[in-house]
Amino acid sequence: PADRPALVRLDILDGRLAHTGGRFAAAATHFRAALASAEGLGSLSEQARACNYMGDAARDVGDYEEADRLFGRALDLWGRIGDAEGMAGAQNNLANLAMSRGDLEAAAHRHRLALSAFEQIGNVNGAALARANLAILALENGRAEEAIAEAGRSLALLDDSGAGLLHALTRVVLGEGHLAAGAWDEAERVFRGVLGSEPPPLAVAGAERGLGRVALA
Repeated sequence: PADRPALVRLDILDGRLAHTGGRFAAAATHFRAALASAEGLGSLSEQARACNYMGDAARDVGDYEEADRLFGRALDLWGRIGDAEGMAGAQNNLANLAMSRGDLEAAAHRHRLALSAFEQIGNVNGAALARANLAILALENGRAEEAIAEAGRSLALLDDSGAGLLHALTRVVLGEGHLAAGAWDEAERVFRGVLGSEPPPLAVAGAERGLGRVALA
């Protein structure tokens, strides 16, 4: 029927609304319906979208194995149609999933793949996010100088105003890198700079926590 593509999109929208509202079982039902319809249509792009959102829902209920399968299928489907933006997003999802599972090596590998994909399509914010995540992983692995370098590269890609959650949180990561390197004065400068830019609450909490650690040093 002519309206089947619209029904796929409607099921995806309903699934996203249910997911946002914490109704995960209902979200999964809508996403499965969307996937079945997309398969009936032979639409690889809509199948990829449905798998991607199903992966989000599986991850959020702690079913990491199923999320990995679904994100992997979305990556494969987007690859088959040459959707570079979709592939980059899927790599990012797989990287974040690996971080949630504590597999830092796999996470770093996936974030580098995501970084390369975002750079190839000119997605500056995506590349900045990937570099910020690589900085976090470097901190987790005790590599302070690498964390500082990656955070700096991420910030160089972003607007210099200091506005926005990604920019503010990346500056917090930079401050944490200086803390890990024992550069207390530089860490304090970075954290105070974050607080002086009217950042989002999450970044405020990170900067204040960092300043607390500086005071104890």
